[in-house]
Amino acid sequence: MKHLAQSLLAVSLLNFAAVSASAQQSAVPPQSTDWSIESVTVTAQATGPAYWHAQKGQAEVWILGVVEFLPKDFAWNRNHLTKLLDGTRVVLLPPRATASLFDAGWFLLTKRSLLYLPDGQTLDGVLGAPLAARFASARAIVHRDADHYAGDALPVAALELEGDFLSAKGLVLAEPADTIESLARSSNAEVRHVAKYDAMPSIEAILKASPDKGRACVEVAINDIEFQNVHANAAAEAWAVGDVAGIKANYSDSNVIECLLAIAPEATELEARATADTVSAIETALSEGGRTVAVVGIGQLLRKNGVLEKLHADGIAVEGPP
Repeated sequence: MKHLAQSLLAVSLLNFAAVSASAQQSAVPPQSTDWSIESVTVTAQATGPAYWHAQKGQAEVWILGVVEFLPKDFAWNRNHLTKLLDGTRVVLLPPRATASLFDAGWFLLTKRSLLYLPDGQTLDGVLGAPLAARFASARAIVHRDADHYAGDALPVAALELEGDFLSAKGLVLAEPADTIESLARSSNAEVRHVAKYDAMPSIEAILKASPDKGRACVEVAINDIEFQNVHANAAAEAWAVGDVAGIKANYSDSNVIECLLAIAPEATELEARATADTVSAIETALSEGGRTVAVVGIGQLLRKNGVLEKLHADGIAVEGPP
């Protein structure tokens, strides 16, 4: 069962990566993300999450920027979204990575050994003393003992550590997207993902990473945890009230995913593809008429060369929150 959990964890985190922006900063103090200068001047609304608005003739797209995970049962003001959904034609959800059960099962049958270190090696030994000590400190944060990761290949250990942190801290990867989708379906709007990407080739390439690349990604996972342990709840609170400056001060995308994707030739352009596909979907919606709500990861939306900048570059005027 652990094999299957590891494989599915990899798929789910690759899915997370498809809606995330790159952020290569250290964990503490807060990262200095390369946010778009244009977006810095946006004034947030105080009654709920921030929205951006694009209009072309009789067509309009409302863009809801979201942080990629929230505390379990987190309360946020849905009034504006509920009103927008009344009469909305389409709700666009972020791109996601997928893998069929057949592909996952075949992978486990034929590539199972990639999930483990070679015989005779230990995680601490491969990490080396300094990094092993930091890994032990991170394990303490997520309340896991060394046996939980014993024998894990380095990319698996990095992914599991990140997933264990989300579980330990009650952070839900599927929110707020699941709530938004539920509200959209209740309003009878069409719901679709901007794009879907096949994850399995990337997973195999990641698991074949060299020890040096694997160690680097374990270190990045530890950095992620140290940062999120301090700032994740503050980022969620800032998002809930549309405090864009507060989001920028406390939010970070998953750097371990960026690190792991850089290993896989099949996935190195995933971020650019996700941004381009999101921009294309918004522009298509503006050409089709009616109202569309687009859900976009806040990093992907606001960073330099992100969705807002590319829309502006294509001549689409986007108004920030009132």
